[in-house]
Amino acid sequence: MPEPAAPLTKGYLAVLGGVMIHLVCGSLYCWGNLVTYMPASLKYWSPEGGEGPSDAGLVLAFTLLSQMCGMPFGPLFESLVGPRLTALLGGAMMASGLWLASSATTLTQFVLSYAVLFGLGIGLSYQMPFITGGRWFPGKKGSVQGVVMTGLGSSAFFFNMLCTHLLNPQKLWLMIIMSATSGINIASSYKTFALKQPNLNSEAFLALVGSIAALGGNAAGRFFWGTMSDKFGFRRCFLTLTALQASTMLVYRKLAERRLTFALGTQVMLFCMSGNFVMFPAHCFRTFGANGAAVYSFLFTAFGSAALLGPVLTKALLAKGGYALAYNVFAALSLLALLLGSLV
Repeated sequence: MPEPAAPLTKGYLAVLGGVMIHLVCGSLYCWGNLVTYMPASLKYWSPEGGEGPSDAGLVLAFTLLSQMCGMPFGPLFESLVGPRLTALLGGAMMASGLWLASSATTLTQFVLSYAVLFGLGIGLSYQMPFITGGRWFPGKKGSVQGVVMTGLGSSAFFFNMLCTHLLNPQKLWLMIIMSATSGINIASSYKTFALKQPNLNSEAFLALVGSIAALGGNAAGRFFWGTMSDKFGFRRCFLTLTALQASTMLVYRKLAERRLTFALGTQVMLFCMSGNFVMFPAHCFRTFGANGAAVYSFLFTAFGSAALLGPVLTKALLAKGGYALAYNVFAALSLLALLLGSLV
């Protein structure tokens, strides 16, 4: 119990902290919104899938049951280490559950992380704001609990909108246009650029470069990125692709000093371009199931927009700073795509 003369500012901050804890705890009620975004591989207990209502609908029930199991341990831990460390442990469990769930490949793995570990963390943290707030304001325990639990009640309002924004196809559209512009532009203009370089000015050589890049980059890349996205998931592969693409764009002019490195750089760019074309439709069908085709139809407009944007942007940038500026801007677009991809 704090001393009577202790400033109540700390008490108000303690209650505010309790609101924030319950804001996170209440995110479990976002499941009704999130379940519609579950990929097909996580909708049923069987990896082969199933029919009828999705088994993933049970996730909220498992989360609440786990919260129920964790709640008795909250006051026990609090008596041993205090409310701050107890809440911190519960928060770490919630964060770990969400992090592990992001890489789950089966519904069982997802439930153990998102529902069980996350739910136990909620149970551990849940009563800490009541205990702390009640000690600061012993005569207003009801008011303290009411204020704290506004966080729980309003949580889904904030997180539903945030999650929908993060999962919405509009974000994927931006990722495509930022990532695809570089590759499509190189595919259409590598020869125009090369003909201005004295050591590359050879029709026969540049025809060979285009042919090898088409086969070893555009064709082979589609099989490679499609297979890798099945094995490692869309996010990891897309981050790798955009990092490789940005790096290549930054040194593309330097690579043009030699024929071999220019040929390799052009092949890498078409290799990355092909990855965009194969990974996004696969991701749509994994994420949106039967609606994947309709979603990808919308997303494909980003590829058309990227094809138009490349030449227009290149012309404007060449006038201002030459190929150095143009390729640096394309590298920056790839890095922006990487940043957006890290939030998927």
